[in-house]
Amino acid sequence: MAPRTRYRTIQSQIGTSTFQGSTGAGLRESQRTSQILVNSLNDMSNYFMKKAGTQAEIEGAEFGAKNAITEEQLRKSIDTGQDLNEYLGDKDTIFGRSARKAQLSILDSELELSAKTQMSQEVADATVNNLDPAVLADRLDVITNEFTKLSNNVSPILGQRIFASLNTASAGKYSTYNQKYATAQFKEIKAKKLAIVSHNLNAITDEVNSIILSIGEEESLGQKLIAYEQVTKNKILQNLSGVGTKETTFTSNFKTVEDNILLAKNNFIITNAVRS
Repeated sequence: MAPRTRYRTIQSQIGTSTFQGSTGAGLRESQRTSQILVNSLNDMSNYFMKKAGTQAEIEGAEFGAKNAITEEQLRKSIDTGQDLNEYLGDKDTIFGRSARKAQLSILDSELELSAKTQMSQEVADATVNNLDPAVLADRLDVITNEFTKLSNNVSPILGQRIFASLNTASAGKYSTYNQKYATAQFKEIKAKKLAIVSHNLNAITDEVNSIILSIGEEESLGQKLIAYEQVTKNKILQNLSGVGTKETTFTSNFKTVEDNILLAKNNFIITNAVRS
């Protein structure tokens, strides 16, 4: 029989007589508390790592912007065989990747601007010298290929982007020039044909006089002049067809042919009557 005492045990005093050691609810609560602590530490660690990564990214971008590679440096490095990776950010760190991205972005913009400036100069030269569009197309292709090859020496991705951008720019400039060239050529052709028509109209008087003077005794002057009128109108029709001539222009010129023939005939008669 256990000895009796007037003092209560420690367990009974603090109310832990039912505590079961490392088993039961106490263990589960302890594990849950530990997991919460671990999760909190992980969250804190992730937060500070993310913050440090963001800071490294910002600093890398600033460094890359201040130490960007220029077109001149790129061309010089190619000529001398120098490795550009010495100047580009590394690919293994956040700072390096951010710096590299900024450097390539600035170089991309510089190369694209330089190429498009050269393209505009070629278009201006073609306009001044009235070059055939095919010649301009070849020159624009040379610029596109040159800058694509140049950028490929730095990064294949950069080369692909430059190629796509310059191809689009080249196509736009060529299309615009080709339309202007075609319009100018069309106007020039039309002007030349209108000049021919004007010359033919002015020559009617002399030609009618020649017909009258060469008419034989058995020939009909009226029929000769009708045939001449039809031939002259057909020439006008051929010269002005296909150059956007309005119907009113044809009608006006045909009327001029008729009037000039009549005028030439009357003048011939009056002139000879006066002489007689």
